[in-house]
Amino acid sequence: MTTDFLIMRNRSMCCYGIPPRITEWVNVHLVSKGVKPLMDQPITVCGIFHVGELRENGDLMGVYQLDAREVREP
Repeated sequence: MTTDFLIMRNRSMCCYGIPPRITEWVNVHLVSKGVKPLMDQPITVCGIFHVGELRENGDLMGVYQLDAREVREP
């Protein structure tokens, strides 16, 4: 089960494609219990959306974060 994951603009950007721009992904943190990991499938995520610098050890890690309350599979 996972409680933290990324939603990306384009699935080909993840591993072997073009590196994504900082505005092309959302850092998602589940505030409830975790969900099973899914890849390459559309999902619906509901929660509170935040915009602002997300830094870790001084490095910019993103600008969008979602505190998710619910994840729904298709």
